[in-house]
Amino acid sequence: MITISSRVPHKFNPIVLNFYGLTIGALFFIATLVLVGDLTFHETPGTWLKLGIIGISVAAGQVSMFLGIRHIGSMHSAILMNLEPVFTIALAMLLLGERFDQQQSVGAILVIAAVFVVSLIKPTEAVAEQK
Repeated sequence: MITISSRVPHKFNPIVLNFYGLTIGALFFIATLVLVGDLTFHETPGTWLKLGIIGISVAAGQVSMFLGIRHIGSMHSAILMNLEPVFTIALAMLLLGERFDQQQSVGAILVIAAVFVVSLIKPTEAVAEQK
């Protein structure tokens, strides 16, 4: 997604690209659930509210990603997106009271180290290596 959006950021509006991407993804997801026979839906007023909140949150995140790629480029966006698990763990600890065990700390250290190493590579070196 990042590679494609970095090649066509000015041809398409991020909101339109987001709409088509999420719509196609949702259709494939629903088709898979129908084929597997696991499509159950308990309709309550709270269900519709939760589905709306989920949809808006996912769409806002995707639009933000496309706008970020437009501003800082795909390489820096990919580096920042690799920090997502670290932020997820930190937020789970702060908001949900989750514990941070040894496996998670090793994983977080590896992710942060990898992001640091990749950020040391200059964009011209990375482009030269790809050719």
